[in-house]
Amino acid sequence: IKPVFRTKRPAEYKPFGLVDPKQRKVEQEQAKLQVDKITKLEDELRLISNNLKFVSSERDHWRSGTDLARKEREKMAGENNQLRLANMELTEMVEEQGRVCTVLAGELVELIWS
Repeated sequence: IKPVFRTKRPAEYKPFGLVDPKQRKVEQEQAKLQVDKITKLEDELRLISNNLKFVSSERDHWRSGTDLARKEREKMAGENNQLRLANMELTEMVEEQGRVCTVLAGELVELIWS
């Protein structure tokens, strides 16, 4: 007959529910530290979330402002182009009228002298 060896339980084996008070205190302190760390991280996450919302709203505000300014600039550029064309037409008209007046004045002088 051969003896059968089984694994022995460790010398510090504690049945479920019976924990050393020092170990329990350490575990409670660790749990409290984890809860505090989680709370701190949640607060930081809330702060970052609020900062992101603020930055996003500022970005949207400035984007809408720049879009409005761009549209106004395009409108002003169109008006400026129309005014430049009208100015060119009026300049040409004034030059033509000046030439016609000069010719008429010359013909009038010829008529008077003849």
